[in-house]
Amino acid sequence: MKTIELDLEKDDKLKSLSSLIKDKNIKLGEEEFQLVIQFYYEINKTLYASLLLFLVEYFIQERNKLAHDKNFDLHFYNTLTKNYYEFYFKNQDVTKLENKIEKDFKIDIELEKKNPLDDVFGIWKNEGISLENIRDKAWQRNN
Repeated sequence: MKTIELDLEKDDKLKSLSSLIKDKNIKLGEEEFQLVIQFYYEINKTLYASLLLFLVEYFIQERNKLAHDKNFDLHFYNTLTKNYYEFYFKNQDVTKLENKIEKDFKIDIELEKKNPLDDVFGIWKNEGISLENIRDKAWQRNN
């Protein structure tokens, strides 16, 4: 399964998501993929629901672009997005909304809280360096 990581702290979130979808040749709604949403701070359920609804609108627009549908009906688009909003406001359950989006767009959405130190140690990501190794090297320099 193809995985896309969306960092909520970075600028141009949707632009980077769009380019990642294109780079990985993902056909929205046809091919299953995983979307990992990364964030540093706790995310409120209402804010998460808003993000999910925003993603629905984005996915519908992108799916239309990928389908190259020149006669895209704005009324149909509004009806599709309205259905998700009504679904959420009727149930008031973010988990149900997330499940519906996952099913409809063939996507697996994962939330991942980032550790601020990950960016600091990111330069050694593929080097196998641990905090213990860094301490050992620091102690060796002092001796």
